[in-house]
Amino acid sequence: MPFLENTSQAYKKLEVSSNGGHARLADSLKADDTPTRFCKELPDRGGADAAAQSAINKGSDSISNPNVVDESTVTPDLYNTDLSAASAKNEETSPVAEKLSSSTSNPALEKAVNQISQIKGNLRKIQKELPTYLREPNLEARLGLVELEELVESIGSQVRRVQSLQPDGVEDDEDSQKAAANTFPAAEITLVDTTEQVSELVRLIAESAKSQVGKPAFYFDCEDKNLGRNGTVALLAIYIPDLVRAFVVDLQELGRDALTTEEEDETLKTIFESPTILKGVFDCRGDSEALFAHYNLTLDGIVDVQLMEAATRKNSKRLFGLDVCIKNRLKALDPSAKAKFTESKDRVKELMRSGDGSCFAERPLPALLLEYAASDVTVLPMLYEHFANHECYWGEWPTRVTEETNRRLELSRRPDYNPSTLDMRAGPAEWFKMPRTQRS
Repeated sequence: MPFLENTSQAYKKLEVSSNGGHARLADSLKADDTPTRFCKELPDRGGADAAAQSAINKGSDSISNPNVVDESTVTPDLYNTDLSAASAKNEETSPVAEKLSSSTSNPALEKAVNQISQIKGNLRKIQKELPTYLREPNLEARLGLVELEELVESIGSQVRRVQSLQPDGVEDDEDSQKAAANTFPAAEITLVDTTEQVSELVRLIAESAKSQVGKPAFYFDCEDKNLGRNGTVALLAIYIPDLVRAFVVDLQELGRDALTTEEEDETLKTIFESPTILKGVFDCRGDSEALFAHYNLTLDGIVDVQLMEAATRKNSKRLFGLDVCIKNRLKALDPSAKAKFTESKDRVKELMRSGDGSCFAERPLPALLLEYAASDVTVLPMLYEHFANHECYWGEWPTRVTEETNRRLELSRRPDYNPSTLDMRAGPAEWFKMPRTQRS
């Protein structure tokens, strides 16, 4: 539906405005070359605004059948209509709009209110006409409903997130709390490159582990371009959810001291090898192979979030990567947060593709790589909670995940282990045939 495409474009422009300040929405919409293929042929350009205004206020039937509109006879200026009358009408019956208009004189906001008023009116017309083409094939894709929902949710989450921080004495409502819960945690990131910092990190993990029973005390991930026994391990990222803090341990700088520095008889090595302190990771194989080969560290007490994802999905023949899991399984996550996560990873991947991978060897460590190393581990608790509370993750499935995780760990330590000869995206063969039933 061409009209929905334009509605989607309008929401994109509103999203830019809400995220980037006072963009002049009317001007940007006027510059859009895409026709609004909505109205019938009008006698001249001067009549377009009046006809569009009439359609908004009176409920014109000019879209009685959107499938047969003659695209050569339409006007492109629907979004440039003077909407003052329609806006005033809506505000008379809308306490929210009345409150907004009385509390601000921001021209950009007033334009946004007008634009959204128009969009809502046009969407109501589409809803009314929907039965006439409801059985058309691929309707959801043709209408662009997924993108439209994401744009609306993105605008809403941005507004709720910022409004919830306003010092006005008003408690967050339920929607604001949900919006805050559906964004990545704003973790403090610390580079650990001294033995004193290692000792402090060991102490923090040990304290956190005391309060975390039956769930990971922290999440971790190793980073390097060529991770494995034949490569190197430059960084070890650790995230402690209790503290909302991420630590990036510089293994290149500290070497074995990073894992053997003691704090009250504990070291990072003893913590990683402890079966009673649970650690979360996404696909333990590469991390296990590298840490065992370079530091003789035998991982234990591991919760593999990738396997939890496969356990909660019926078609588990193929395993998903972290990016796909975030996109497909965390449906309620703020789309702008997903986009930021993907953008950060793509920038580093491009650095690795364009060079020899020496970016991880650069010191001082660039801020981009510090954020990149921390990004994966900060999202893992969200995935863990999602899968641990999944309606199908019960009965024998947690045990199966633990058993398959231990099999992965053992396999990765074998002398003949060679991931390049294996299908790393193949799920556990027997899982595919096992039923997933909802817990009662």
